[in-house]
Amino acid sequence: MLVAIGLRLFAGFGLTAALGSSGQLPNATAAFAVGVTAPLVVAKYFQSIPVSGPGAPQPPEPSLPAARQTGEDADEAPSRPRGSNAAS
Repeated sequence: MLVAIGLRLFAGFGLTAALGSSGQLPNATAAFAVGVTAPLVVAKYFQSIPVSGPGAPQPPEPSLPAARQTGEDADEAPSRPRGSNAAS
């Protein structure tokens, strides 16, 4: 837990220092905003990476609609495309 906090502080401080030294931050409020949002953006990025391997949770298989499971829709005629004026 302490390592995660340290990495977030380092990300926020590092990005703020880099932008501040290059002159891209006009005032202290902008520096504060960058320092606060940098760890949040990094955390969101790492949450978007899919986890794979033996311990990774498997997504549930999507269930079929009830009509497809029982085969009730097999005798229905296919519908015409929307906007079609073809006579039957």
